Amino acid sequence: MLRIMEQQQERVQHAVAVGEQLTSSIHEVAQYAATVTNQTSEAVRMAESGKQVITLVMEEIVRSGGTFESIVHRFAELQRYLSNIENIVDLIHKISNQTHLLALNASIEAARSGEKGRGFSVVAQEIRKLAQSTKDAVQDIERNVEEVHSLTGDVADSIQTASKVIQKGIHEANEAFQFVTDLISRIVEINGIIRQITAVTRE
Repeated sequence: MLRIMEQQQERVQHAVAVGEQLTSSIHEVAQYAATVTNQTSEAVRMAESGKQVITLVMEEIVRSGGTFESIVHRFAELQRYLSNIENIVDLIHKISNQTHLLALNASIEAARSGEKGRGFSVVAQEIRKLAQSTKDAVQDIERNVEEVHSLTGDVADSIQTASKVIQKGIHEANEAFQFVTDLISRIVEINGIIRQITAVTRE
């Protein structure tokens, strides 16, 4: 009987020692879980801050894209106005040529008329000078229009390049936003599981 009691006592002591080790291990797990919970909570906070930054950047990119679209429309209007100017210059050029021919014909007719046509000849000469001045002015305008055309061509290329860059930026920002959103959801989910583990180990 005494021997059985000693064996029982040994077993109880062994069970107590195992229980203490188990309690210590569980306590250690609980501490680790609490630490991980705090770290994941901090990760969630940082990810939320990052999400806010990305949201602000996306809003700014979209706003810039809207402004850029407005510039594109204005530039298209400028090119239309330039085409209108070219048409008007072409018309003035034709009128100038016709005026020059009419003035030349008038001079010839005035010369045929002799003394009676002398006054008309002076007027015809002035008209011819005016037509020539108009022609010279039109040529200057044409040169300027060609230069503007060259510049607008370069600007059009730059606009297309910038438009592609902005669209790519918006696309990448959307992808980054979605990635961060998914990451936050995963971290929140993991944080919830770890909190449950912490609660269970404490119990």
